[in-house]
Amino acid sequence: MATQTRSIGPIVLATGRSETPVLNVNQNATQIRCVIDAAQHLNPLVNITVALEVSYDDGATWQVTASSTRPGGPAFGDGGVPVTDFELTTNFDQPSSIRRRIKMSVVCENGSFTTAGGTLEASDTAFPPRTVTVARIPFGK
Repeated sequence: MATQTRSIGPIVLATGRSETPVLNVNQNATQIRCVIDAAQHLNPLVNITVALEVSYDDGATWQVTASSTRPGGPAFGDGGVPVTDFELTTNFDQPSSIRRRIKMSVVCENGSFTTAGGTLEASDTAFPPRTVTVARIPFGK
């Protein structure tokens, strides 16, 4: 499995839109994923929307391939286990191209939060299941 990774953070995500630097994607990549440490996303008033964006023309134009919103406040998974990661995974929706680029954008509403970091990844095979519980609570597409 060939995986390309860009590390994110630690960073304070302020109200408004933030973007990761662009990651050039291997022609064989089929799937993209981002993971953000949301352990400090505790303010119930602060919502974050994460989007995975793809360009098929060297970054001239961008399209959102997946997005999800996480409401503020603590999140709990199965059995009441605290969930500290916010993960979004999707497949590329167009054929392979040497001109593909990806980036992640985050929009914070009603305030800011500090993340210890995260990753933006592209892989030529399906990502293995993560060993931590990932939030499956009111995330929209």
